Amino acid sequence: MRLESSALPRQATSPRVRVAHLVTDEALAAVSAHLALVASSERAAIDAALWVVGRGAADSGLPGMRIAASFAGAIRRLAAALRREQIAVLHTHTARADTIAALAGAAVRRVSTQWYPGVRSAVHRWALRRFDRIYAPSRAAARALREAGLRGEHVRWAPPPFDAARFATVYRRRTTPGRPPTGIVTCFGPLVASPALLDILAAFAAARLPAAARLVVAGDGPAERTLAAWRTRLGLESRMHLRPAPADPLPLLRVSDVVVLPPAGLALPTAALAAAAAGVPVVALDAPGIRELVADGVTGFRPAPGDRQALARALEIALGGGDAVVRLVRRARRRVERSFAPARHAARLVRDYRTLAAPAPRAGARVVQLQPRSASGPSAPRTVPSSGASSRL
Repeated sequence: MRLESSALPRQATSPRVRVAHLVTDEALAAVSAHLALVASSERAAIDAALWVVGRGAADSGLPGMRIAASFAGAIRRLAAALRREQIAVLHTHTARADTIAALAGAAVRRVSTQWYPGVRSAVHRWALRRFDRIYAPSRAAARALREAGLRGEHVRWAPPPFDAARFATVYRRRTTPGRPPTGIVTCFGPLVASPALLDILAAFAAARLPAAARLVVAGDGPAERTLAAWRTRLGLESRMHLRPAPADPLPLLRVSDVVVLPPAGLALPTAALAAAAAGVPVVALDAPGIRELVADGVTGFRPAPGDRQALARALEIALGGGDAVVRLVRRARRRVERSFAPARHAARLVRDYRTLAAPAPRAGARVVQLQPRSASGPSAPRTVPSSGASSRL
């Protein structure tokens, strides 16, 4: 990201909509990666920049500007930057950015993407009520936002963008007949002492799997010592390995035969999309967000949390391979390509940006209405006064 004094070149005659993406430090890397996926598809219609609150830096492919290092300084400086850069739409990507945008009080259309869905506090709810669009990554997340008191017409389901093409080579290798199995089951998720993670370990220990099967738990968190104790208690000392959370899941997916995931609530884990794009069968403990991708027995396996027997059986089927599993992973990849394509996500945003940026009709303006042609000849145009109603939602 290039940090400049001004994020956007002035183009008074440009037809493109001027958009600023506002993000705070805690999600800068993840949001930058998402923006990079859609930047090329938006470029013809959108003049976009990434504005950061905090001290971090990341490469999104967009011009960048640091608004402020702190929350308090960001409110005043954001309002000034919006006026100076003539921004039409401000797009926020974190709960803190939502609140800063609402408190700045500038005359700008606001949209928010809830990558980590949920209303965090009464202040966050107050802030989101001042937005024109709120994008949720799953239909369950959209319902939860409406139930939290946000206006239903402002909340939209917007599947997150994902680049399946990057995983195409691994997918082709994995779906080639005769590929030797590795026996590796990889669990992506935080290292927390949760009942769901204990269920995954216990189901792996109880499942009838090949002797060479190994469980790799890839994640970060405070419970590494607890997991090591569980490993010993379940007799998995030589079959279970702990790894740090990878910045890129692709290397682990190259050697994994199954990906197993703990429940992720309303969110759709990126690891699930990556596994499906790479042709690795997904076994995900059921939660509302994962249902956007995994239909049980169709595009993956979705045992209920707490049902260790069903989880063990799903691991056995997925690791056993065969034609049925190959058909399943092919359907899963097609789902990622169709529903989560970056170009599709970009088209949705461009359409909404243009709608929001369109000027409202001026009060008292004269609107020409052509009358139908009569038998005696064309009628003269008739003018009526505009109602002056704003197009703001």
